[in-house]
Amino acid sequence: MAVMADKTREAPRIRVKRAPAEITPEALLFSKSHELCLNLLQQVEMGRFVLKFPSLRRFAPGSGRPLFAAALAGRGRFSLPDESLILGAGEMAILPGHAACAAQGPDEPPREILTVSLYPRAIGLSLHGAGDPSHLQLASPGAELLGLYLGQILEMGRRSDWQAKLGAKGLLLAYLSALDAALPRRGAPKSGRPAAEKARVAAIRRLIQEELANPALGAAFLAGKLRCSADYLSHLFRQETGRRLAAYITAERVEAARELLRRTALTVAEIAFAVGFENPGYFARVFKASAGAAPGEYRRGLDPAEETATVP
Repeated sequence: MAVMADKTREAPRIRVKRAPAEITPEALLFSKSHELCLNLLQQVEMGRFVLKFPSLRRFAPGSGRPLFAAALAGRGRFSLPDESLILGAGEMAILPGHAACAAQGPDEPPREILTVSLYPRAIGLSLHGAGDPSHLQLASPGAELLGLYLGQILEMGRRSDWQAKLGAKGLLLAYLSALDAALPRRGAPKSGRPAAEKARVAAIRRLIQEELANPALGAAFLAGKLRCSADYLSHLFRQETGRRLAAYITAERVEAARELLRRTALTVAEIAFAVGFENPGYFARVFKASAGAAPGEYRRGLDPAEETATVP
């Protein structure tokens, strides 16, 4: 049977609308976790974060590996024997491994609470919303490192001095960077190199907080600690964070100085040395360029309720 085709007219094109790809619970959990890590990293870098702990006696031997929790939206309540902890939007907490996130009440606003559990060479992610929480466990050799960071943050929580706060900030940056590096990416290459590079950036952030008082802190110093070239380290940091390494170090020093001006009675010169400046005059110029006021003016302009004249 022959079929004749009219070639003088082009056949009408039929456009088929593709149904949007359904987002799997697994993909949603990874996406939310990644979004949360990025948002929290920004908050912590700016020094505007809330990290809560229950009574530290809850972390006695036998309480299990620490649990990390953070609220993307709404409020979460975690139950412990004789104690509960409320987590507001944007807040974080470190809890004993047996802590449980209470179910959302019928009259409570929508919420999204992410919890991160640690197992031997594995990470457990849970997203708590209105219904049953979604859970996922993924193999990760970085689980031990994450547990180490949380343990060190808890040790800092036993102290109340400003050095401990800076140390906790650095460890929290390292934890969030390492957690983000452990999460799979859609379309990411299968080699382990990107995760290794993110882990190195996490180490850079941690070292910067630990060494803020060291005047030698810079690309060459960090490269020596991490056994790589200074050029590579600076390029990697800029590539991963979008910020120049030297500018980041200066910003962290200024932020630490703001905290000391708010919370201590240290002199401006003492604060300059405490955050790694060998020349108080140069420190004052750098601080004014960033904060818009000289250190003394900044302190005088603070709300008295924010100041505590105690030397750690």
